[in-house]
Amino acid sequence: MATPPHLRSKPRMRWLWRLPSAAGLAALALAHSSDRPLWIELEPSEVALSWSMLSGESELEREPGWHLAWPLTQRWERFDKGSRQLRMQGDEYAGPLRQPLLSVRSSDGSEFWFEDLAVQFELDPEALAAAPRAAGIEREEAALGAAARTILGEEFGRLSVQESVDPERLDAAKRASIVRLCALLAPQGLRVTEILTAKPQFDRQYEKAIADRKLLEQEALRLGQELETSRAARPEALAAAEREGQRSLDELVSDLVRQRLSAETEWVQERSAAETAALAREGEARARRAQLLAEAAAAEAARAEARRSLEAEVAALAAHGSIHVRQALIEALSKVPLRLEPEPAREDR
Repeated sequence: MATPPHLRSKPRMRWLWRLPSAAGLAALALAHSSDRPLWIELEPSEVALSWSMLSGESELEREPGWHLAWPLTQRWERFDKGSRQLRMQGDEYAGPLRQPLLSVRSSDGSEFWFEDLAVQFELDPEALAAAPRAAGIEREEAALGAAARTILGEEFGRLSVQESVDPERLDAAKRASIVRLCALLAPQGLRVTEILTAKPQFDRQYEKAIADRKLLEQEALRLGQELETSRAARPEALAAAEREGQRSLDELVSDLVRQRLSAETEWVQERSAAETAALAREGEARARRAQLLAEAAAAEAARAEARRSLEAEVAALAAHGSIHVRQALIEALSKVPLRLEPEPAREDR
């Protein structure tokens, strides 16, 4: 890339001893007759811009040290190339770089302000050499102050009050402001590097609303975190519940198996006892039957004997007649108790 003509280095006669003696005497005469210095010293923190009064060309000098300045043909201006700040804070104007705080009308009609705002800027050497300056740096600083208040008010004013407390939206407004300020101030040789702001301020009622909203957002965040924690713990809780349910089911099945085995054992024992009792009763019944059969046989034999005796008696009665009847009657009456009582006396009337 070719270097612009106004930035090309030109040979300079930096030391008087390099000049021809006649030119040196002429330079000394010019310096003596002019109120401008013949030599200019540049500090490491400075740059200088020189203009040729004959051709109108400008040249930027970055190298520190002593430089020869032709009094009647050149004009020099030194600049501090370090970073500086435009501060906006307080209520009073104290110069181009000390201005009152910035108040912004937001897109929703509300108002907010910054208690402290700093615009960091520095010289742009390339732009400085391309635009000859007819005035000192004070004019550019004043232009920076006016431009910064306007552009910052416009860019921050695009935000609503809610968006002004969003760091991402606030940083986007700062970047847009830096781009616009750099484009506007490039002809003046200035470049904005950064914009630093404190938190935006609001009236008390809105501050309270913001504080309440922050509390609600924090509460919502906390609840969301608890919900996420619950969701994360849900599979483990379900697995634990499933394990607990399976353990309870296994215990219940084991208890049922034990109860079933116990019931079956008890049933077998009861059945065995019942069978034993039935067998015992069957034996007793058989023994009783045999006893009853024996008693019945004995009774049958006794009845047979009584029948034979009766038959014999009947035969005897038939043979002997009434004698036996009278004997039997006497025997029967002898067994009947008799009680004789005197008859009560009758009263004669």
